[in-house]
Amino acid sequence: MKLEKFKQWMEISANVGVLAGIIFLGIEINQNTSMMKAQTRDSMTEKIVDFRYVLATNRELAELWGGENILEKPSGNANFFMLASLADANFRIWENEWYQYQQGLFDEDEMIGRLTTWESTLGNSAQYRSYWELRRGTYSASFTKEVDGLLEKISLSNDL
Repeated sequence: MKLEKFKQWMEISANVGVLAGIIFLGIEINQNTSMMKAQTRDSMTEKIVDFRYVLATNRELAELWGGENILEKPSGNANFFMLASLADANFRIWENEWYQYQQGLFDEDEMIGRLTTWESTLGNSAQYRSYWELRRGTYSASFTKEVDGLLEKISLSNDL
């Protein structure tokens, strides 16, 4: 009889151990999935930034790439294209930081510092603000809302 009860307790203990292992595995998979999403997003942003940086720092390539587009801008506007490339690279970095923050990979203190930098950059650069107005629809909705909020804050402080 004692051996029978011991076997039952061992089976129950083993089943509880298996269940705990499955729960732990599920948690680990979820954390790994979140990290993989963040790394994938970071890699995508890095590629965009690298591409735009090359265009922003190579006049000949910018002139070729930013050649005449009769629908959007006059030909030979390499300076605009270079500045737009730098602004886009910077906004993509910010968008990635915002995404990482939303995923819980930046804490509140880190993000406050980033937002202060964003606000300062936007407040001191009419070119960045102009670029944002031209291209704001190419960024994620939540990031666009955040930047628009910063620009409204800047506008209100300039009105005072």
